[in-house]
Amino acid sequence: MTTEHGSASVVGVPPPGRTGAVWPDHVGVGGISRSAAAASDDERSGIAARDAVAAWDRRAATFPYPAVLAHLRAVGRGAASAALVDELRRLRPAPGTDTDPAVRRLGRWLRAATDQLDGDYHTYAVTDLHDDVLATSARTADLFVLAYLVDLLGVEASALAAAPSPAQRRRTNAVVQAVHRAADVAPAAASSAPDTTAPVRAIRSGAPDHAVASAALAVATVPAELRDVVPLSLMPVTPLHDEQMFLRIIQAFECVYRQVGWRLTAAAEALADRDPARAVRLLTLVRGRFAATSALYRVLTTMPPESFAVVRRHTVGRSAVQSRSYRRIQRAASGPGEPSVQEALRSNASALAAADRDAVVAAMRQVEAGWLAMKRTHWGITVKTIGTAPGTGGTSGADYLRATLGQPLFPALADGGPA
Repeated sequence: MTTEHGSASVVGVPPPGRTGAVWPDHVGVGGISRSAAAASDDERSGIAARDAVAAWDRRAATFPYPAVLAHLRAVGRGAASAALVDELRRLRPAPGTDTDPAVRRLGRWLRAATDQLDGDYHTYAVTDLHDDVLATSARTADLFVLAYLVDLLGVEASALAAAPSPAQRRRTNAVVQAVHRAADVAPAAASSAPDTTAPVRAIRSGAPDHAVASAALAVATVPAELRDVVPLSLMPVTPLHDEQMFLRIIQAFECVYRQVGWRLTAAAEALADRDPARAVRLLTLVRGRFAATSALYRVLTTMPPESFAVVRRHTVGRSAVQSRSYRRIQRAASGPGEPSVQEALRSNASALAAADRDAVVAAMRQVEAGWLAMKRTHWGITVKTIGTAPGTGGTSGADYLRATLGQPLFPALADGGPA
């Protein structure tokens, strides 16, 4: 496997102008993605993508996303054609010209596709494509979670059809279980969720090719603005199959974190309005979200340490500690100077009945327990996957997570409560 940023090669064929060790020659867990294995020579070299971009008439046609994505998935963003990347950078819309939604989406996508030298966590995970779509809609965020999981099920089923190894079966079954827990992971979308019965049944009956097709049909039933983002947001930096899973899971986590942040802010507003019952309901929903992340973490446990090591080397400067939605959770819970739950309770405690204050504090303690349990799970997976090696973005990896393991969400609870 590649051990140096930018020295990728695919199935023994180094990209033009590059040298380095070859990637694995099998598809699936521990190997390359099926899209990388099936790519044509023109897709790997970037010729097909460059030709499509050159032929693009922005007045008459949509941007040739599929052709560019085929190249990026074949070799990884880290080894993309330099000529293509230069042209894509040139096409970025100038500031102030992206008032049209399609132009704005293209600009954000181009920023992520060309982040090889100046990327961060959000360009890596392509989260900026969410901004216009998510707004503050709980239903939309949950539909994104489901769409990502169902799309991932199709990716894993495709690999299973190509190479039915025990490791690939375990991965696919873990994704099936995550989809099966949709009501817990993404409850706000339960009434309008894509029908996942067909792809799950196909996996369980030993027909992964049918699962690929039925997963695509399921994703096609979500609203168009979400459906368009799902394929555009899968741009791995390597051709590794495992990285496609890794991207989908962190994208799903980002949507869960958005949900948690919104609900914590809403709980703070409820306390400011002296509505403790509503605050307790919202905090209970937050606790449920933290518990449901176990299904997502279970999928992550199927990532071989060797694959993560390669992804880590190709994502220098891109760390989950940069996540804006994760930091918002911390601010909305107890950030000083913020409209946080902790500060709202402190400011309004004297106006609440003792029983109501106790109920709010008890709900906060439950959220705190869920938060700390989630962090312990993350730490445990990190120890298993990367050991004591540095983490993404130059962090100290598991040691960094262990150092932050006990940091509370509501520090005042340690003193007997915020009141």
